[in-house]
Amino acid sequence: MLSLEQVNALGNILNKTFAKSSSPGGDRSVTGSIENNTLILKFISIVQFASDQSLRDQTDRISEESVKILGDTVKTIKKQFKASTGTTLKLKDDTSRDNVEVVSGSIHAPRKLAYYRRVHTLIIKE
Repeated sequence: MLSLEQVNALGNILNKTFAKSSSPGGDRSVTGSIENNTLILKFISIVQFASDQSLRDQTDRISEESVKILGDTVKTIKKQFKASTGTTLKLKDDTSRDNVEVVSGSIHAPRKLAYYRRVHTLIIKE
């Protein structure tokens, strides 16, 4: 279990680095939180599509991209934690799941919108 100082350091890293993290275009975001001994990272992106096939293609692409972005996020968190506390943050992958939620679109509209979400949980080890 992390000490109080380490929890505070990790919380500060998540708040300062990722609390308002998004792409310059505002179409993706990564946020993080701590719950008990679990680090929860959330990726969200807006997907625009014209057909079901287009949605499947874009979902495959954004799925790969989300895994890479969250992997880079974990590396950044570990690096900043080490710089802040002098100790190594040990994390073990727990679950990573995604979903797509269509938020707008009608049968007559050529363009539809969906949210792509991925939640990646990691166990904080001693």
